[in-house]
Amino acid sequence: MNQRLLALSRRRMILVTRAADQRIQLGDAYRNLEEPLAWLMTGFLIARSIRGHAQIAIISMLTIFLKYGRRISRIRVWLANAIAMYQFCRLLYSKYLGN
Repeated sequence: MNQRLLALSRRRMILVTRAADQRIQLGDAYRNLEEPLAWLMTGFLIARSIRGHAQIAIISMLTIFLKYGRRISRIRVWLANAIAMYQFCRLLYSKYLGN
């Protein structure tokens, strides 16, 4: 009986040590991802606020079009990229962060 308890005690000590090492590794991984995740969440907050106040986005785009009328083709490319990014963010939000 004592041999079995000693074996269980050793096994428990090994598992506790392994769990402590894994906690340290997990903490390191979290610290490495903390800043990129903060940027991602900021982007989602901006997308949410634009979605909630679409008139501000429309007025901003109209102002840009009026100010840079001759360079409209370059702005059109930026606008197409922005719309694609908006749709991508909307897709991500609906799939992974939506209710």
